[in-house]
Amino acid sequence: NWLQGKVDQELSRRTIDAYRGVVDNYFSVFNLKLLKNITILDSQNLLSRISKSSLSVSRKNYILMVLKMILKDALKWGYILKNPLEVLPFLKVKETEEKYWLPREIEKFLEANKDNSYYQLFLLALNTGMRCGELLGLCWDRVDFERRQILITRTRDRYELKDTTKTGVNRAIPMNNIVYD
Repeated sequence: NWLQGKVDQELSRRTIDAYRGVVDNYFSVFNLKLLKNITILDSQNLLSRISKSSLSVSRKNYILMVLKMILKDALKWGYILKNPLEVLPFLKVKETEEKYWLPREIEKFLEANKDNSYYQLFLLALNTGMRCGELLGLCWDRVDFERRQILITRTRDRYELKDTTKTGVNRAIPMNNIVYD
């Protein structure tokens, strides 16, 4: 019911697929119990199972978030009296420093890929910082040579071309000489 409600909200297909994956792969830890019979111990077993997996910490937290959302809605709809996952903390994510390629690393990458059919795409990505979905959603109607800018108004994911960006905010990226050429 919860998943169908998300489909009815017209969430993206990608989001629905991600939710379905969590439900199919992790909700089974509750051994087909009725929602009202899920206990704190069950939630701790879930956390233990997730913690032992080789998934990234952010993926583990995503799984917890989805399961918490399901049970929060079950509480709201009156299926349960208390959310047993409410007390589960999210796992701590280690802060990592951002890593950038040095100019010599960029040159080495471009040299190694000079015959690659995606070379121009690599060059565009390295000089604009555009996301992969933005690059794949880019068409000539969004390239303004007079103003020397690229308008980011749509993205492409594995399912479709969307007339929106990841954040829902359109923006213009200036073209440097390499991109303009």
